[in-house]
Amino acid sequence: MHSTSWRATRQGGITLTYLVHPDPAPDHPGTPLLDPHVIARSPQPGHPTPPALEMGHVVAHAVRHLAFLEGTDPAIATHLATHPELVRSLRSLPSTTAGEFRYA
Repeated sequence: MHSTSWRATRQGGITLTYLVHPDPAPDHPGTPLLDPHVIARSPQPGHPTPPALEMGHVVAHAVRHLAFLEGTDPAIATHLATHPELVRSLRSLPSTTAGEFRYA
């Protein structure tokens, strides 16, 4: 389990996002992921939450974060190495994290 992000809600709360691997309920039906190559972002750097943020955007961000960690964190890479198909999929994704993202 890994915390992938946090964001303030419009109601004044905080949403924490965690990615869990392996899937704790692999027998449950899956939900197709939004295109993880498309990064949801706000047009205003001082207001980082995109105006139309959906759960699929949050999940895509978590998967990109896992892709980043697979390439930078030896413990995560070791764990994921036992899942070669997942590693191949992760390596096809943009691994840019929020701290490395540059606004045009």
